[in-house]
Amino acid sequence: MTQLVNQKTLFPLSLVQQAIWFIHHLQPQGLTDKNFWAVAIKSAVDVEALKKAGQSLIHRHSILRSTCRDQGQLIQETSETAELDFQAIDASHWNGEDLSEKILQEAERPFNLAQGSLLRVSLFSRHATDHILLLTAHQIASDWESSLILADEFFSLYSNSPLPPVNQSYQDWVQQELDRLNSPEGKTLETYWKNR
Repeated sequence: MTQLVNQKTLFPLSLVQQAIWFIHHLQPQGLTDKNFWAVAIKSAVDVEALKKAGQSLIHRHSILRSTCRDQGQLIQETSETAELDFQAIDASHWNGEDLSEKILQEAERPFNLAQGSLLRVSLFSRHATDHILLLTAHQIASDWESSLILADEFFSLYSNSPLPPVNQSYQDWVQQELDRLNSPEGKTLETYWKNR
């Protein structure tokens, strides 16, 4: 996987992202820091359209183009461009148990948060009309609900269905959260919850 970098922007991690970053560094192998979906497809697949849909999703959501690191403060750096981590895997000689094991191994494969990408697309092909599509997103970029939105958008992009514009980035939301926590209202709420 290669990440293409043009212009970059720095943002602090949200409190939830900081917790996920910590969990990732404790146990990068496994499923505790990932959301994934495996979808059986019983028809022909346009591999180039799958790649294009994944790449369009990364272009659409800046959080998927982010890398994370510790510089005394946990930060995320968002690039203008990033390349999709896509694999087409020949599974034609695997039995069902081997296929399940390989899918799980791919879902558990660690993300490199310092290099990106935070979305992976893997296509396991058993036959021309028998595939398993695996979408894996790191939780630092996508909680369960937003992962469902990403999956829905991925399939809409694959089928060339129009999507509404993205009005707010995750980084905008994080900045609003941090501003609120550091405001007088946030300090009042912090005192309230500490004293309960």
